[in-house]
Amino acid sequence: MIVSDPEEATLRSDNLDALIGLYRSLQSDDQRKTFEQALLDRLAPDRGYLAVSYFIVAVFWKIGMFAEALTKAKRDLPRNEWRVYGLSNVLMLLNGLLRYRYPDFSDHMLDQTEQLTHGLSETVFLIPAKMLPSGQEG
Repeated sequence: MIVSDPEEATLRSDNLDALIGLYRSLQSDDQRKTFEQALLDRLAPDRGYLAVSYFIVAVFWKIGMFAEALTKAKRDLPRNEWRVYGLSNVLMLLNGLLRYRYPDFSDHMLDQTEQLTHGLSETVFLIPAKMLPSGQEG
């Protein structure tokens, strides 16, 4: 369920690196808030970004705003969407991150992930089986 050597696994994306670099280059809290809100606004069914909703959540995971992204995704992304996937793509991302980058999740982040999956009618892949407190990787 979780790779034996997660420190060897990496998440590589030129686009992710570019957005993280842009975010880190922002000089003020106002600029960072504008960036964050612009991405959060795109986690919606009518904005044209459903196919890359997982990517937006990955950006928030990297900038330390995981809870905000998961809350918005659960509230606004379509469920059981089979054409462009919406929430399903986010769940696939989380399943992969937990498998390969489990040490990057604090206990609080694991709780947030569990809250996201709680009560969903669609597949949550193997996420529940990976919900061990940090330090107890399986």
